[in-house]
Amino acid sequence: RLKTVLNNTPKSLAPVGDKTFLYFLLKRWTSDNYNSITFLLHYEADQIKKYVNGLKKEAWLNGVDINYIEESTPLGTGGSIANAIKELKINDPFIVTNSDTWLFESFKGIEESHSNCIGLTKVDDATRFGSVGVQDGLITSFHEKSETALNKEKILINAGVYFLHPSAFFNNSKINFSIEKEVFPRLAFSKDLKPYFLNGSIIDIGIPEDYKRFCILYNQGNLQI
Repeated sequence: RLKTVLNNTPKSLAPVGDKTFLYFLLKRWTSDNYNSITFLLHYEADQIKKYVNGLKKEAWLNGVDINYIEESTPLGTGGSIANAIKELKINDPFIVTNSDTWLFESFKGIEESHSNCIGLTKVDDATRFGSVGVQDGLITSFHEKSETALNKEKILINAGVYFLHPSAFFNNSKINFSIEKEVFPRLAFSKDLKPYFLNGSIIDIGIPEDYKRFCILYNQGNLQI
């Protein structure tokens, strides 16, 4: 994993040329006119806050409202979102995305579904990912990596971007829980989870090979924001 390369540097702050991976994510988000961004932090939170605060002087971040919610103990992918809903008193739907994944296609438009949805994309390498089942315009199932490893065809995978209503988290009494294992299956079972199809592939910089690939794209001038 990338930690063997970065030591104690968060993945989102992985250097890319004279910038960081997070720099390009912020550029993408702001170019898509997202002007309210909240970071849910635990591991090396101070590093990320210091870096982002240092970027606030950039003209392209003018008018962008940036907040941080720091967890004293890890709350899991679902627990951290539920905590943010409570802390920020969120009543409206919102977008969640990972800070270690690059999507080659913008997810601008995911909110137009108006329903709980997961961004999905197709990949060739089934050995690295679990797959997502879709039927009649709804997400119906989730399959672990071991179940898809022998699949020689392209599979649909979770691209790490979601449009969600706060009510998706109302029925979970746990503090620390996984959105992938405890929220999404429940929403799928109740037919309350739709797919949002992305045409481009993804880069997961948690994999050293993918991180190198992203750096090469940048160095060659082939990184489109």
